Amino acid sequence: MKDSLLRTALWLSAALLIAACSSSEVAEGDEDEEPDAPSPIFAGALERGCDWALIFDGDTTGGNSAFPDLGARYWIAVVTGDVPDGTRLRIEGEFPDARYSALHIYTGGLRAIASLADYQLVASSGDNPFLDQTRRSGAAAGGRYTAYVNINETRPANPPQNTMYRPAGLAETNLGKRTMIAYRTYLPKGGDQGGAPLPRLRLETPAGEFGLSNNADAEVCAGIAANLRRDGARLQGSANLLDPTPPQLLPTFRRFDGLLGTGELGQGVGYNEHNGFLYAKTAEGFAPILVVRGKAPSYTTQPDGIRPPQVRYWSLCAAEFNSQKVVSCSKDEETALDDEGYYTIVVTADSRRPDVLDGTSGFSWLRRGSERVGVVTQRELLAHPTYLQSTVALDGLLPIALQKGVYMPRATYCSEAVFAGAVDEGPAAAFEACDASRRVLQ
Repeated sequence: MKDSLLRTALWLSAALLIAACSSSEVAEGDEDEEPDAPSPIFAGALERGCDWALIFDGDTTGGNSAFPDLGARYWIAVVTGDVPDGTRLRIEGEFPDARYSALHIYTGGLRAIASLADYQLVASSGDNPFLDQTRRSGAAAGGRYTAYVNINETRPANPPQNTMYRPAGLAETNLGKRTMIAYRTYLPKGGDQGGAPLPRLRLETPAGEFGLSNNADAEVCAGIAANLRRDGARLQGSANLLDPTPPQLLPTFRRFDGLLGTGELGQGVGYNEHNGFLYAKTAEGFAPILVVRGKAPSYTTQPDGIRPPQVRYWSLCAAEFNSQKVVSCSKDEETALDDEGYYTIVVTADSRRPDVLDGTSGFSWLRRGSERVGVVTQRELLAHPTYLQSTVALDGLLPIALQKGVYMPRATYCSEAVFAGAVDEGPAAAFEACDASRRVLQ
């Protein structure tokens, strides 16, 4: 959702799993421990922390929970909550060959604190391949940067470049005093890391400089990583990620913020400010076919379209509601558009994919999951400021459809007979025929 899934992007799985499974830096049984006691493997304290662990890559590692995008890759690292004043984390990285990369800082409970998207990083050697949210600079990947996280320090009014701050004194448990670092890439080329090494992490303390890898922490770190890689985990609070109302006969897309907590705790569990996220709950019981249609925003690598590109990346994905596991995604560069720049995406069970889609143009297809209730999500990553209809620009006091205009996704159910009879008329006519057939049932 708001990578996040959903804002989503996607870091909500880490948030909930760590909150439920990780240990605090105090002995087991401490009164300040998280309400849901961790299993024994997480009961030990972290002396230093955990280096990067890949928790989701869309293919092999698992971690498919809380609606991730199948084009995304996520890593996490952890710094113990017991660091002396004057400690900072140094991050030495290389710009990958990827549509997007970013660093995010969270509390130990995954409350968002700060982030640096790729275009915000100032290169120390070579060049940054991005000019802004959506425009490339023309430079090749491979330029280098150095970023910092100043731990237990409040962000000044004018911070130095490439520097994030993790303030002390947040209203959190001992677990929450840890510093979590997330590293994301989207659509990387040449492997999950986009042909670049993972950023090198070094903890600078008054007593000296250290790497995060530490034999004393190995068991706890391995346990955290293993739990984060579970697919479709039913997690504490997971039912609250989306509105509890049942699916409707006429599906409506809603905005998802990921703001399950605000204020002193941070900006919300798993919050990714770079993502805008809409979702609609669905049920196959209404009809075997769901059709989603809307105007596609232009994206960074699109050979034509509105300039500057409206978003860095966008996608629509089909997921299961209870497990929060994503089943399939239609990435921007893979999604068929008609002559007017509209997408028409057909969502069905694998066995119910309409044969009439073969040989037709302007349609894309998504496989829905096996659960009765499903979710369709739309993600817009790094919207350009000139894209006034972006999801991140929405005013919560006004109707979403009014603000997004033609960029608002519409969804309707359809019988196989109605769809087969209208598909030859083209995507727009097929959607309207399906929509009309459902509205008479209201």
